Amino acid sequence: MDQEPSAMMKITVAAVNTRNDGKTARIFFENHEIVSSITRLDQTLVSHFHVMLEAILSDFPVDVKKFDVFAKETANLYVHLYGNFMPISPTMHKILAHGAIVFPNFMVPIGQ
Repeated sequence: MDQEPSAMMKITVAAVNTRNDGKTARIFFENHEIVSSITRLDQTLVSHFHVMLEAILSDFPVDVKKFDVFAKETANLYVHLYGNFMPISPTMHKILAHGAIVFPNFMVPIGQ
């Protein structure tokens, strides 16, 4: 019984020290050249991910049709560059293939 509170404290402290937010992702993707050199991902692809992240986190209205076209271009670029040896993640698939469908249903921007 005495050990349970200390275990809970460790879990809570660990969770507080974790950063998983839009600001961290924005900072990461803003530095296209550095990210590309470290991850060895194509710089254009990294730039596309940054633009899409900004659109998703934006407080401003997003043109869903343009987002859909851009997402499809990004998906095609990914498949062209990495499709044979690096399968697309389920999360990335959802954003690239279905993002435009769910966009109109967001009451507030993601991350707000």
